[in-house]
Amino acid sequence: MSTHILHVMSLMPIKAYPFFDTQFAEEILDMAGVADERKPRDFDLISAQMRTAYMFAATLVHEFAHAFCKAYFERPDTKPAQPNEPWLADNRNNELGHAVILQILGGIPGSNTLYRIPMSSAEVIKQWNYVPFGIHFREPWDMWAKTSKFQQVISEGAAEANDKTCTFYPIAQRQIQSMYAKQTWDEVSRYGLDAIKLTKIPEWAAHLVPGETGNYTLR
Repeated sequence: MSTHILHVMSLMPIKAYPFFDTQFAEEILDMAGVADERKPRDFDLISAQMRTAYMFAATLVHEFAHAFCKAYFERPDTKPAQPNEPWLADNRNNELGHAVILQILGGIPGSNTLYRIPMSSAEVIKQWNYVPFGIHFREPWDMWAKTSKFQQVISEGAAEANDKTCTFYPIAQRQIQSMYAKQTWDEVSRYGLDAIKLTKIPEWAAHLVPGETGNYTLR
């Protein structure tokens, strides 16, 4: 994902989006089967550009966390060679990039995406990087984490962790825009990282509630 975002940023002009227009977003909505009465009235391309830059900044910090870990922690003699990244408090897995972003922002931002067969993975990746439909974060963020070559997950309490309601909080565009204001960073110098924590808007939230058969219901 990092290289995809970097490619998008390299194409991005200051005030325009020549490689992304409203037609792309409208085609995604049509493929996803979104009813006309539920479609956005219009798309603000400058707002989408700001969201892409925000996601790029978060991804850059995420990857720097991995880079510093690899530079300062001894690598085990395994293939592929990966350092045993530390667990940060209250996380079930040791995906250090996500854990650092969680400490900074209070949540891990992700692009809102739509998927429905026969959409391709390329069309989903475009949504991740061009961010036409906004950004969200979820709590808990790591409830479905599984051990892989990229991370290790604490197995103790896994059943209980996976049997929780997962809440998705959309992020207001005004908060993304505030990241470009000098006043916001003046507040960071005075109040610390609390000044840029992601804001929960309960009335906008969606909840995935576990059911008896292991399936989740969206509410």
